[in-house]
Amino acid sequence: MFAFWWEAHGQRSTRSPGAAENEIRAGRVVISNVSRGIVAQMREKYASVDAVLITAPTAILAVRLGRRTGETDGSVIDRIKRNDAFAGFRPDHVIETTGAPEDAVRRLLDVIRGSTAPLSP
Repeated sequence: MFAFWWEAHGQRSTRSPGAAENEIRAGRVVISNVSRGIVAQMREKYASVDAVLITAPTAILAVRLGRRTGETDGSVIDRIKRNDAFAGFRPDHVIETTGAPEDAVRRLLDVIRGSTAPLSP
């Protein structure tokens, strides 16, 4: 039994309820890398869900995707166009990875620690 499942990049992914559920019940922060497509379902199930979108401008994404090898889930252009399916997605925080990786990590840690206010609706 899985708490959530989704398909992304031609693969089916799952998140099991086990240990994460126990941590949530204990009031701890749980971090999960999931598809934007299941965030609404997670928000229905859990009292507090903060979605962090980690992204980059389209041109940077295209370069990064073009450098990857061995991936078979479509052309770079097709993969970027799939973002259109999530045009209505409203994250609580957005981190653009345009600078040094350490900067993005620092911003993510600020979100996790609660020192960054969510975006306005």
